[in-house]
Amino acid sequence: MTDHSKQPRQHVRGDPEPAPIPAIILNQITIILGIPNDSFRTENSLEVERRAELTNYSAQARQIYVYLGERLLNVFTASSHMPTQGVIQRARCFFENTKTEKEIMLPQSFSLSIPNTVSIVTSADENFVPHLAALLESIKASFNSERFLDMIVLDGGISPLKKNLLQSQFHIDLPQSKARLTFLDCQHMYRDINTHMHFSSTTFYRLSLGKLLPHHRRALYIDCDTIVLADLCLLYDTPLDGAIIAATPDLIMKNFVSAGIQSIQETGAMPARQYLSEYLKLKNNGDNYFQAGVILFDLEAFRASNITDTAIKDLRNRCYWFLDQDILNKYLENRVKMIDTSWNCVNSINEIFPHLSANWRAKAVEDLNNPKIVHYAGYEAKPWNNHNAPLSFFYWFFLRKTFWYETIFHKNSSSRYITSSFHHNLLRRTLTHGWRIMPHIMRRPLTGIAKRIKCFL
Repeated sequence: MTDHSKQPRQHVRGDPEPAPIPAIILNQITIILGIPNDSFRTENSLEVERRAELTNYSAQARQIYVYLGERLLNVFTASSHMPTQGVIQRARCFFENTKTEKEIMLPQSFSLSIPNTVSIVTSADENFVPHLAALLESIKASFNSERFLDMIVLDGGISPLKKNLLQSQFHIDLPQSKARLTFLDCQHMYRDINTHMHFSSTTFYRLSLGKLLPHHRRALYIDCDTIVLADLCLLYDTPLDGAIIAATPDLIMKNFVSAGIQSIQETGAMPARQYLSEYLKLKNNGDNYFQAGVILFDLEAFRASNITDTAIKDLRNRCYWFLDQDILNKYLENRVKMIDTSWNCVNSINEIFPHLSANWRAKAVEDLNNPKIVHYAGYEAKPWNNHNAPLSFFYWFFLRKTFWYETIFHKNSSSRYITSSFHHNLLRRTLTHGWRIMPHIMRRPLTGIAKRIKCFL
């Protein structure tokens, strides 16, 4: 006797029509089952794209239909639509202890035996080569000639030609007996971590500085969008008094806290004070929040803290407003020595004067008049984006000593740039300020439009 209960029920006239299979599932089914109908898959994929409004979603959240498709496909395989022939079931496989990142090897000639060595680290990719070149010239100009300059670039993908040019430029009037320039290939690192605003993945390299420089006891990290105007040996020799790092207070964040500026949408659009205290879990409302553009590392203590893997995992699983800067503040709280803000003078600081205390306003003015390191932090604060940027003359002075002065100068000197720059920047600042003070309930439905406008500004 045949057991009909295990056979799929046939559809007969009068029964309700079975629900259509969603396009996203059909698309995956055709791929997995090997149906050679590319037009069918493309048509259904486009239909999903037409119906889905993902403008307000983060990069990770845009994967929602992939996740739904994977789960709904399992529902399909358990339904009567699933073919009974031509399907092969395999046992689930697990992979562990796989090594996905290439190990970074220091050059064989890389030695720390040279006395009076000062190790300075920055990171750059191909797009930042001209600005890296200007930074190198500024470091050389004020460096103590009695010390050995150990300059290390965490390389995010610089071409061989430009590396050779940088080496040639670096050793003009600076013999190899006095300095060396080393490139560490890091371009494979952290590409899976999402970034936003003007950040790139090179910003994450400093989190692995203890591993990248396993034999270094100390290193001074400087962002590549800076110009050095004082002898870095003075900063490098600063006693850390038991702290893991030394850094400057972040005056921009102090402004955000006072003004009630909201964090990015992906972090809940919290007021800055709430973001620091609740999202980052910092004490004293984040009053000791530091700026990560200039950091003096005790690498032995940094390695011993064993925070790198935890920090990277945190960045992969959770969105942060200022990325690794937030992460460093989160995991190194109470283990930071604050240093004078003139070592990290943010050139756009005069735009936030109204929300700083009287003491910090006075200090900011002092720093602007006598900076030791100028930090062009922010998109519009960079001279190559805005020729009206404050303190840009320092950048242009040192860029003239490089191979890339004409390239950057002519790019920024087009007639369109000169005639429209002031009005363009004024419009951008006005719209940005209006967006920041807009109530959260109004910002949410306008996020997509705001992002489109930002692309043109």
